[in-house]
Parts: sequence; structure tokens; C-alpha cells
Amino acid sequence: MTEIYGYVLTLVMGLITCFLFYQILTPRRGKRLTAWAVGAAVMSFCSLLLKPLIQSLPIWVYTAVMTLLMAGILYLLYRVRPKKALFWAVLSCVIQMVTEAAAVGLLFCIRRVNYETLFALNELHITAALFACIIEMFFIMLVLVIWKFRVQGMRRKNILLLVTIPVYQLALLGCMFYMCSDFSQEVMGAGILIILFSLLLDWLTAGLIDGQNLRAEMEEQVNRLNEERRKELEYCAENSRYLEEVRLMRHDFSNQLQLVDALYAQGGKEEQIRELMDELKKRVNGAEK
Repeated sequence: MTEIYGYVLTLVMGLITCFLFYQILTPRRGKRLTAWAVGAAVMSFCSLLLKPLIQSLPIWVYTAVMTLLMAGILYLLYRVRPKKALFWAVLSCVIQMVTEAAAVGLLFCIRRVNYETLFALNELHITAALFACIIEMFFIMLVLVIWKFRVQGMRRKNILLLVTIPVYQLALLGCMFYMCSDFSQEVMGAGILIILFSLLLDWLTAGLIDGQNLRAEMEEQVNRLNEERRKELEYCAENSRYLEEVRLMRHDFSNQLQLVDALYAQGGKEEQIRELMDELKKRVNGAEK
């Protein structure tokens, strides 16, 4: 039963690690959820296969192999270049190293064991993994908050809502620290359920915030289009008024020219003709202004 808990926690840790990529990166094909699940499954499977390296080789070898493996997964699943894939892989491995150190430190406060004993005893290893899942979620959500606020320019009120999630993770970590003083299977099962519920809550909250941002962007776009349409309508109305004035002026000019033609035919009406022509010039100059 303990080994089953270990396999489940390995898969959960893969989901937590790939949650950052799910939120930030764009998949090459398919949906974001598919890329998230595939990446988590591949990472978890490779982690189980490479687990003997921890006992036979230095930890930095295992870390380097997992970093390159994660970079390859990111390059194949997401629209990122090799340098960017390596950057996110290194960032994730740094988070995992800090997470593991913090988890071992918390476990050391409960039961004073060394690092080698931690991987020799399944119960201790699962307890450390429970701590690591919550701590890793905390750091991933913290990086996600910084990314969305600094890079994507998320609205401040949504950022405040997203910041509450890492705080919630710390509260969960305190509860887990209190529960894990007892190493029973019931406590381990309850811990896994809490972590799964927390991951689901993080996913739903982040999705809700993304939906609100998308809705706000669409509303801004609609308002901008409405404003442009209003200006276009005002421009068309102004042109219509101008064309109506030109039509009336043209009709008036036609009448004036007919009158000038009639006066010219009568002869001896040069003064009146000159006055009419001066009036027409004034009206033409006024219309041009």
C-alpha cells in the first residue's frame, strides 16, 4: 500500500511541476490540458525509472538528467525554443531543489533522520513527498503571480485573488506538519486527498482569473470598437450635413446664374450683375472656409 502512495505522489508531483507550464506556455498542438497531462505523465514515469540514480550516483547527476529531460519535454509539447525550454526546465529544477530541502528540513523537525535514511524508509519518503507537494505548489503559484503581474500585466484585483492561493498553501503546510507527526496510512491517504484538492482548487482559481481577464479584454475591445463606430457615425453625419449644404448652395447658385443670364440678355444691367457676382464670390469664399 505504501508503494501505491509513492506512485500516486510521483504523478501528483509531475502534475504540480507541469502546472506552471500549463498556465504560461502555449502547446504546439491540441489543448493546454492535454499537454499538461502528457507532460506530467512522462515526467512521473521518467522520475520512477531514474529513481535508482539517487542511491547510486550523486544527486547533481540526477538533477542534470531531469533538467535535460524536462527541457526536451517542453520543446516537444510547447511552442518554445531550446533556450527558453532550458530556462523553464532550470527554473523548475531550482524550485524542486528548494522544495526538497524545505521538505527534508520539516521532516527533520518531526523525526531527526539523515538524508540517506529518508529514501531508505518508504514512510519517511512519502511524508517528505507530502511536504514537498505543498511547498512546490506554494513556489509555483508564487512564480505564477509574479509572471502574470510583471509580464502579462494582470489586473491588480485579480492578482490579489491569486496571491491568496500561496497563503492558503502555507496554511495547508501547517496542517500537514501537524498531521504528519503520526506516520499511519490513514494520515498519508488524507494528505494525498488534501494535496489533490488543493491542486484542483489552484487550477479552478487560475482558470477563473484567466476567464475574467479574457472577459475584461473582450469588453475593452468591444468598447473600443463601439467608440470607433461612434466616431465614424459622427463623421458620416457631418459629411451628410456638408453634402446637403453643398446641394442647397448649388441649387442657389444655379438660380443666381439664371438671374445673371437674364439680366445680361436685357442689357444695361452691368451694376446689378456685378453686385450678384460679388455676392456669389463672398458665398463661395465663405463655403471654402
